[in-house]
Amino acid sequence: MNNDFFYRPIWQQYGISFCFVMTIFFFNYLFFLNDITQEVNQQKLLLQTNNQEINRLQTTIERYRQNHNTMLRLISEKDLAKAINKNHLILNSFKYYKANSIQNWDIELKGKFLNFLYFIKWMKDNDYYIDIKNLMINREINDLTISFTIVFDIGKA
Repeated sequence: MNNDFFYRPIWQQYGISFCFVMTIFFFNYLFFLNDITQEVNQQKLLLQTNNQEINRLQTTIERYRQNHNTMLRLISEKDLAKAINKNHLILNSFKYYKANSIQNWDIELKGKFLNFLYFIKWMKDNDYYIDIKNLMINREINDLTISFTIVFDIGKA
């Protein structure tokens, strides 16, 4: 090996060594900067994707709120009868009484509990206002007897 590096003056050896080390640091620094810029670009893309997803979900939530913030309606006797028939329930008794601005309907239904749940779901899905009080469920041989009171505050409506 014919190497004249060690035969040069010491200041040239230090200079060449310093330049070599600085060149290595410079290339590592460029590699590091490139890696950081790629990571920043990936994070920007991820942030944009997340922002788009957030905006999409916010519009979905806003649409849902607008659909469910509609004015609730009071149910009529005709709609109640339709709901009872639709959900395969039998009306055993119906009592209507009014005190001041409050109307009460005492209702007794006969049928399966699952049908009663479908009845309540139907009322909710059709935006009917229902305030159920005094819910009683009695078990009979094949069916349940479900008694409850629907309260309407006419002063608020």
